[in-house]
Formats: sequence, C-alpha cells, structure tokens
Amino acid sequence: MGNRRAFRDRRGTIGVEAAIVMIAFVVVASAVAYVIINMGFYAAQKSKETIGRGVDSASSSLELDGSVVGKVDSTGSYIECLIIPVRLSVGRSQVDLGDQAVMVSVYSDDFALSDMYTGVYQELIEETIVLDTSGAGQLSETPILPGSLTVVVVETGATYTDDGDGTLTPSGTIDYDDGLLTLSGEAGKTVIASYKKIVNSVSVVGERASVQDLDNDGTDDDVQLIHYPVKPGSVKITVDGTTYTDDGAGGLSDGGTGTGTINYLTGTVTISGVSGGTAVSNYRYVVSTDPDLDDVIAAVGTEGAMAAIFNDDEDAVLELNEKAFIVVKLDASKHKLETYDEVKVEIKAGIGAALTVVRQIPPGLVADSYVDLG
Repeated sequence: MGNRRAFRDRRGTIGVEAAIVMIAFVVVASAVAYVIINMGFYAAQKSKETIGRGVDSASSSLELDGSVVGKVDSTGSYIECLIIPVRLSVGRSQVDLGDQAVMVSVYSDDFALSDMYTGVYQELIEETIVLDTSGAGQLSETPILPGSLTVVVVETGATYTDDGDGTLTPSGTIDYDDGLLTLSGEAGKTVIASYKKIVNSVSVVGERASVQDLDNDGTDDDVQLIHYPVKPGSVKITVDGTTYTDDGAGGLSDGGTGTGTINYLTGTVTISGVSGGTAVSNYRYVVSTDPDLDDVIAAVGTEGAMAAIFNDDEDAVLELNEKAFIVVKLDASKHKLETYDEVKVEIKAGIGAALTVVRQIPPGLVADSYVDLG
C-alpha cells in the first residue's frame, strides 16, 4: 500500500524527467542536424569553387577571333612575322595583357622559344632636346595627350612625370597645346621626352552639371566632365552666366578676376569663388587611335612578341568591347619559318589554360605580302 502511494507521488516527477530527457534528445538531434546540413552546404560550396577553378584552369581566357596571318619577308622565302587575332573567351570580362601577366612561346621542328612577350604596344613619341638657360625646351609633336609625358634628364637620370593638369612632378610644367616644356633647376640639361600625341578628338556641346562644393569650404567648387582625357585648350564652361575659357596649360579664366583649373587627364574642373549653380560645358575629348600593325611590327624589334589592342581605353587590359592582335616576330638569322614548316604558338595569360595555335606555312609565298594561314 505504501509503495503504491509513493509511486503515485512520483508520477509527476517521472513525467518531468522524461520531458527533460526528450528535450535533450531533440536539442542534440537539432544540433547534429544543423552541423550535418551546414557541412553539406559547405561541401557543396567547396565543390562549386573547385569545379569553377577546374573550368578556369582547363579553359583559356583568350580565343581566336579570325584568321592567323603571316608576313612574308622581302625575298619571298620565309615568314618573318605572325599576327594572331584574339578576344576574350565566353564568360570573361577582362584579361590583363601586361608584360608580367602573359607568356608567349613559339615552337617548330627546328627551334623552341619561351617567354618572348614584351607587353602591350604603346605609340610613344621619343625625342631628345636641350633645355635653354631658363630650363625650357620645345617638343615637336603637338597637341600632347595629358598624362602621357615622361621626361628623363640624361646627365643625372632624374625623372619627371606628367600629372595630367599641366604640371610635372617633382617640379615642372608642360603646355599640352604648344609643347613648351619647363623644368625647374635643369637649365642647359639634355632630356629625353616620351609622350603621346593627340590625333583624334570629339566635341561635346552643352553638357550640363550641377556645381558642387566638394571640400565644403565655400570657395572652390568642382565640376566633373563626363568624357576625358580632355583636349587642352578646348574647354569653355559657363556657370550662372560667367564663361571660363581654357588656356591650354591647365588654367581657366573669365577674362577678369575669376579663375579655375582643369585636369585634362581626369576631367575635373575647379572654379574659385563660385558658390553653387549650374555649369554648362563645351569641350573636346580625346578618342583612342588604333595602332598601325606595321608600327607594332617595327616596335617588336629583331625578335619578340607584343600585343596591340584596338578600340582600347589606353590601358593594358583587354575588355569586352576590345580586340587584340598578338604580333610574333622571329629573327630569321636564327629562327626561320619556311614553306611546309609547322609552327605552334602558345599564349598563356594569368588565368586559364594557354591558347594554342598550330599552323603550317604554305607554298608559293610572295615577297612583302601578308598570307592567310587559316
């Protein structure tokens, strides 16, 4: 009788204990399930990444975009240069074609050449001038593309770089419009100037922008031109009825006390003493000029490989709207491609497998011609 009463007294306690054990099992099971599901997601993500890396490694980031062309020498006996058109592979948004990111190798039955690549062709003008007693000198090709000028002093090796607004670092100026170069403290020195010349530009008329006080000091207000680099000397900008004109050397003036500056490289206009308003800009901006393949071949030198990017934006990156030609030149005194020779060119970018191009030199070569190799 006593045992039954004790059992009845413990029924509530046993129920609570059972509930606690059940809750513990549920919590543990939930934790285990969470771990298992999380590991499943993790494994799936890792599998996806591994597959993606595998696809990237197995596929080339470049693909052929037309026929491979060979340039025949002046005697009509061998191919002295190969021109290979390439574009981005499907799924790629850009590929770096800089000299440190690409390798080009060439193989035939008679020779094997590795790492011939020297980078992207830059159509630079290079000239040597002697500065006068005031440290000034005249460049011959104008107008000059803002931001493209580099000046090296022969006697000391000092280098001056173009900031894009008419100034040179560490100390100097360049008038992009007339090519007048001035270096402080370098009077009478011989300098080597490398730069690009503006060939094409397009007009923009009536471009509107709100003047904003970017530094919040109430004195200088900035306007950002949409298109750049800007052609020096071409800018006219009107703010609330006052027109500022460009002097070709990075300065703006309204003909009186109003002044401002223009960074031709970035398209940033700064006007002093203007507090708000709307700016209307008229100017010309530089349009990229595609290189001549004959100039690229000459720039390669005796032997090597170089890329020429068409429809480019003045950088070494191949993008979706651009096309590149890989120019491979061989030194015929050492490496000659004659009739029926087979040649293999491997182009290895930083990401993905190498693009391999194999072609055979056809018979009947005509001197100084370009032959389609398929």
